Amino acid sequence: MVSVRWRCATGLMDRMRGLLGQAPLAPGEALWIAPCRAVHTIGLGDAIDVIFVDKRARVLRIVHRLRPGRLAWCWRAWATIELAAGEATRVGWKEGMVVLPGCLLESAQPGAGAD
Repeated sequence: MVSVRWRCATGLMDRMRGLLGQAPLAPGEALWIAPCRAVHTIGLGDAIDVIFVDKRARVLRIVHRLRPGRLAWCWRAWATIELAAGEATRVGWKEGMVVLPGCLLESAQPGAGAD
């Protein structure tokens, strides 16, 4: 399994913005958006992989290479993970597995988030 560097979007404005106006995701980098059941790629320049997960971070659906100007959703999802196109396969994520986002694990540690 390949390690992943995490960005987190859990505040309202961060969730609404997502990747818009942000640096593109590099290989091995993921954006966790929670809560979130649907994403769009309107305004993005590149395709992305989108992973929909439930509250236990179990992968429900993977949308590979969602092109710019498209929508994707999963009504059973609680959160989404966005990756550069092709990264879901490269890191080995599959439906049914549990993906633990590092940004949430780090924020649960004492003293974390004191930047």
